[in-house]
Amino acid sequence: KARGLPAVVTQGEALDGAIAAPHCERLEALASLVAGARAVVSTDTAILHIADAYSVPCLALMTTHRPEWRVRDYPRCVAIHLAVTGVPESAEFVRGEGDLQAVRAAWFSDGPALAWIGPALDQFMAFAMAVSACA
Repeated sequence: KARGLPAVVTQGEALDGAIAAPHCERLEALASLVAGARAVVSTDTAILHIADAYSVPCLALMTTHRPEWRVRDYPRCVAIHLAVTGVPESAEFVRGEGDLQAVRAAWFSDGPALAWIGPALDQFMAFAMAVSACA
């Protein structure tokens, strides 16, 4: 559970009671999954943009793109910029192991436990519940 709500994982292994979403073969299926969500937590991928299209609150975790460029017009999006050192801004693809190490350093800046994510989720869930109540 993510802050009292069941978490649905669309990629990777579902841990700690999360629900593994069915593999979406088509964009339509993924859009339907996102459209039915109460909230979305995503890196800067299509899921983030689909969430905005369906007015689903989204917590966007960004590394190489600055949020003010990518989600400035997304009123239901809260963005966290995990600044990466040594990778060009707006990089779309990993150029090598050095880029991977730099991104990992940004994500795990305070150790392997991702301690920063808990407070970020708490703030986001309060935001998501508030904007959903206004809808």
